[in-house]
Amino acid sequence: MSQWKVTDYGIEAADGTYHIPKARLHELRAGTDLYDWPLHMAEKEWVNMDQFLSAFCLALQRHRMDAYDPDRCIRSEAKARKDHAAAVAYMERVSKPGKLTF
Repeated sequence: MSQWKVTDYGIEAADGTYHIPKARLHELRAGTDLYDWPLHMAEKEWVNMDQFLSAFCLALQRHRMDAYDPDRCIRSEAKARKDHAAAVAYMERVSKPGKLTF
């Protein structure tokens, strides 16, 4: 089962705990030309990024085709994957007593 689903509302976590309205899908990260939501969600280690990124690009195409840019989607995904890997690695380091290394 996927952690994320595209709905008439926008994107929603399957368990109902997180939602992004379709009107905000197109927002860009300040100071960049990248979509903000993939970068924002990459900061959360609990997010399944593969599933979120698939849902995000699909929702953007479905709800905001006027703002959909495939190249921007690819670049946003790449940055989000890199940032998410760093966030997960950091949380693994700090959650192990006596193993905090940088």
